[in-house]
Amino acid sequence: PVGRQPGLLVDEAMAAGAKADFDVAKAEAEGRHNIAVEKCGAFEGVDKEACVSTADANFAADEAAATALRDTALALQADSNR
Repeated sequence: PVGRQPGLLVDEAMAAGAKADFDVAKAEAEGRHNIAVEKCGAFEGVDKEACVSTADANFAADEAAATALRDTALALQADSNR
């Protein structure tokens, strides 16, 4: 586009890359969670509840890590533009 600075395209690409990495990490976390919950089907009662709770906690941790990595990448990118 006319009047656009070349650096903006690089910044947009970096932001898109950070978001894409987040999407992949989140999809992988969801896949691991689904498999873990499926394996919990082998248990009954309290053991099954504990298994699902562990799977949920692991998923939450994976999702938080993916979010932190994405946000850090975007913050670093924003800082480099100053």
